[in-house]
Amino acid sequence: VKKEVRTDPQGLARTTISAGDAAGLVTLTGEARGSTGAAAVLQLESGVALPVLPVSGHTADLALRSSLQQVVVAYRLRGPGAGGAPVATAVAPPANATPETPPVAAADIAAPQEVPVKVPAEVDPDGALARLDVVVSPAPSPAGSDAKVTIVAWSNSDKGVPGLELVLMPEDGEVSVLTDVGDGTYTATWSLPRKATGALRLTAATSEGMISRIVSTEIAAPAGKVKAPKVPRERAPREATDAPWLRAAVGPTVSSYRYLQVPYTDNGPLLPQAFAIGGEYGSNATPGGFFAAASGFAPDLPYVGGHAQVDLARTQVTTERFGGDVVSDTLLELQLHAVGRYPFEVAGNTFHVGARVGFRLNDIMVWEGSLDDNSLEYRTLMLPSLDLGLEGGVEVGRFHGLAAISHGLAYATTPVSTSVDLGVGYDLVGPISVEAGFSHRVRDLRLEGTTTDTTYGTLSDGWTVGRVGVGVKL
Repeated sequence: VKKEVRTDPQGLARTTISAGDAAGLVTLTGEARGSTGAAAVLQLESGVALPVLPVSGHTADLALRSSLQQVVVAYRLRGPGAGGAPVATAVAPPANATPETPPVAAADIAAPQEVPVKVPAEVDPDGALARLDVVVSPAPSPAGSDAKVTIVAWSNSDKGVPGLELVLMPEDGEVSVLTDVGDGTYTATWSLPRKATGALRLTAATSEGMISRIVSTEIAAPAGKVKAPKVPRERAPREATDAPWLRAAVGPTVSSYRYLQVPYTDNGPLLPQAFAIGGEYGSNATPGGFFAAASGFAPDLPYVGGHAQVDLARTQVTTERFGGDVVSDTLLELQLHAVGRYPFEVAGNTFHVGARVGFRLNDIMVWEGSLDDNSLEYRTLMLPSLDLGLEGGVEVGRFHGLAAISHGLAYATTPVSTSVDLGVGYDLVGPISVEAGFSHRVRDLRLEGTTTDTTYGTLSDGWTVGRVGVGVKL
């Protein structure tokens, strides 16, 4: 045997031993940094059967031995000057094995074959148990299959010992109840995990743990199916034509606005007469304004997105009853949405569908007083609401588009608005694009007393906005 060996990064050193020419027990001693360890090698004459030594102890002792056998392998020395060969199938290497100890490939494992079992010729029901033989068949056993486990209980006189209470403890998988055949053999089924690889150990022991036997069985690929190893998919660099993760735009708007206030009582806080702007009662107001919008998703999390948009416009209202005065009002529409989105590709083009949930804030005029005594007044009522909706988007070449529909719940409880938004754009050069859009929002709400159930009237309006602008993408 080599006088010196060097450990690898995992702390393991490997060497070979050449058999001597005399039978007996050989002790190997190793020393490193002041610590010493020893192991025994039993050398026997050619043709002499290896003895099967019983293993006994408590459950904790058996578990410790099973753990140690993960790194300890028995060897048979075939003759003078011959190298060691494993007695049993070697266990799979550790997960962090170096290139010197590569894992066994599926193609290197032999096809499963039935393993013969030596059955006792005679039975000795009262004989003392001397050892247990355990055979797992077929070998190697395909992952996900049911392997047959046969245990043979031998007496000191090499006769079968029936009627024993035995325990099977698999390293992984499940075993059935043991069947006593009656001639000293016991059988069970070992259901192997479908994802098992390498080798698995099985421990058979008497119920009191005094005699046990541990065997290792090699695991083959599932029968009829060899699964190729998964190769991590590398993300391709984003090209200029790929869907950008953020688009933003700003520009002027033109719009059409109608409004209707209808009182239900003559002595309430609202103007006793109906008050209308456009709609069935004349021409709609045409306020101008501007918009700003941004829509996108997290670059490393394309299933989560967001949308933000604000529309502002200025409108002026006058009637003969105002005495020539002009009433000005600012129309506001603010949207902030979180979007759960599902992106997919069709013929190289990117599409997505998603659901919106967020916050919407807008305002509406409330007319009060009386036209008869020139006490007409108006005020602005702010309407914060929970907004729920759906959206869909597309990126086709240089063209892109976004469409959405949503419903607003005033103060997260009362349905108050329905909105439809549509936007399209065309990439000009680099990150710059030209944008156009359209939206239509309608609202309908009742005004009720805060301390009574009285309904004083209804307010309704409709705002249609057209947009053009310049955009940028990232």
